[in-house]
Amino acid sequence: QAAFCQNRCFFFRHESSLPFHNQGAPPAFPAAGCAHLFPWGFPGHGTLPPGSPPSGVFSRCGRHALYRGTPFAVKGFLDDKSDALDGMPGYPQIISCVEDYQPQPDDVFVCALGDTHWKRHYIEMVLAKGGKFINIIHQTADIDRNTTLGYGCIVCKYVGISCDTRIGDFVTIQGMSIIGHDTTIGNYCHLGGRAFIGGGAQLGESTIIQTNAIILPHVKVGNNSVVGAGSVVIRKIKSGTTVFGNPAREFKY
Repeated sequence: QAAFCQNRCFFFRHESSLPFHNQGAPPAFPAAGCAHLFPWGFPGHGTLPPGSPPSGVFSRCGRHALYRGTPFAVKGFLDDKSDALDGMPGYPQIISCVEDYQPQPDDVFVCALGDTHWKRHYIEMVLAKGGKFINIIHQTADIDRNTTLGYGCIVCKYVGISCDTRIGDFVTIQGMSIIGHDTTIGNYCHLGGRAFIGGGAQLGESTIIQTNAIILPHVKVGNNSVVGAGSVVIRKIKSGTTVFGNPAREFKY
């Protein structure tokens, strides 16, 4: 894999307990919550230069959340390739690797790995050490009412999430993707840019929906499945299956 595909993209900040908020203007983040953020990952997937404002966060009631416009200080990256950012100015330093780093009291995390298997592997490693996760949501994302979003999620630019949608933990939704009403998205899913998920569709855990793929309304995609770029899924996809094409058919390689 390319060097950056192995990077662990996480963000850290001082933890503060805030309720889920998905209607109207989000409440102001308390000044005491403006502490340190620690990213590790690849550019375009949560990487932010020092001093950048966060995009915003929603979370389940009782979860910890970082809201739109909240300032933070970037602490650094964690990556097992210490030279992964050589020749790339403007990014925080790589401080350690996931295996060796011990979470500190003010650390919080977000992971942007695109490979859902390895994403789950490293997230569980951090959780086992007592690390805590937050969401990062770009300020241009449109999240409609009665939407439930888990924690450790990333929602990128110009994403549209319709009403009454349920999104699990550690889900990444890349830019320009559209999610229809009454959709269910399981934990650890990854949606590539410009993906379309029709209303009432169900995505199982650790599913990958690649760039420009379309899932028609009310279609169910099983756990650990992969939908290839530009594919159109018109019927149920069983767990552990890779599909490709229009209409999408099982693809073995």
